[in-house]
Amino acid sequence: MKPWTAAPMLGFAILAVLQTSAQAAQSAIAAPMHNVKNCKAIDGDTLRCGSVRVRLVGIDAAELPGHCRTGRTCAEGDPYRQREALAQLSANPLTIVPLKLDKYQRIIARIRNARGQDLSCAMLAAGATYRPDWDEGKIIARTCPSQAKGNRARSE
Repeated sequence: MKPWTAAPMLGFAILAVLQTSAQAAQSAIAAPMHNVKNCKAIDGDTLRCGSVRVRLVGIDAAELPGHCRTGRTCAEGDPYRQREALAQLSANPLTIVPLKLDKYQRIIARIRNARGQDLSCAMLAAGATYRPDWDEGKIIARTCPSQAKGNRARSE
């Protein structure tokens, strides 16, 4: 099975699977936007598109039970409701603009659904937490400033 269901994504998906070097990270940042189908919500801030994990830029959703690492201050809220909200928002096709790779080899991206909604902004409206330190280029702060301001992480 192809990592991405849209044909133009195959090359990027292969690159994402091989993400072990700075060169792969640079390629992810420079990649153009892609239309992708059949992504599934893993939790309230991450989608799985085939074998590739894509995380919403600037967002920290509540962790499912057992997923909050010791010593980390995790986002508040109902993790099941946030995962369901992301699942509902993830209508086909999604437009994914990769920005970078995180330390867990997920693609950090700006994502819009078929209705044109920015999924990071929509998840803030659904109760996820805004993390300015995770907002590449302050994309979310500029796109949905009122939600970002109202849902900032408590540790700031």
